[in-house]
Amino acid sequence: MSLDDVANKTRVPIRHLEHIEKGEWDQLPAPTYSVGFARSYANAIGLNGTEIGAELRDLLGTDRTRPV
Repeated sequence: MSLDDVANKTRVPIRHLEHIEKGEWDQLPAPTYSVGFARSYANAIGLNGTEIGAELRDLLGTDRTRPV
């Protein structure tokens, strides 16, 4: 699956997907968007978006409660 395919499926701009792939979280708009974009990306390629989102929230140090 190409980044174009993922962008079309998730509606996340390619530039943000590229930053996600490189782990450049400071290049994304805000932690909330970073988590949402990463979850969408993960779901689109068959990973567990909820799990990825929770791990990213921990990495970024956000204090939002994890979904149940």
